[in-house]
Amino acid sequence: MKIAGIILLVLGILSTLGAIIGASQGHKTSFGGIAFIVLGAFLISRANKKKEEEEKKIAGRGLVVRQLRILASQFRVLRTGTLSEIRPDNMYQPLGLILKKESNLYNMR
Repeated sequence: MKIAGIILLVLGILSTLGAIIGASQGHKTSFGGIAFIVLGAFLISRANKKKEEEEKKIAGRGLVVRQLRILASQFRVLRTGTLSEIRPDNMYQPLGLILKKESNLYNMR
């Protein structure tokens, strides 16, 4: 959509430029190229908005993953009953890594 917008924008600019040159020489011209400029600008704008929306959607998924990690850490605290485990470095570790550390601790005993 962005490429089509750029093409229409360039064609509109060239058409409008030709109409201005023709009008300055006394010919009867049409300024229909302005419609192509507007349409091209709209398509470029829409493509950029879609890209931003997609980036926000991906960022939102990261937020969900972060919240799940915090919930896993809180579950671990509730299960063990100690508050000393609530630290920022514990809250952002993947659950697999936390369980691996626990299994290593139990195997050492």
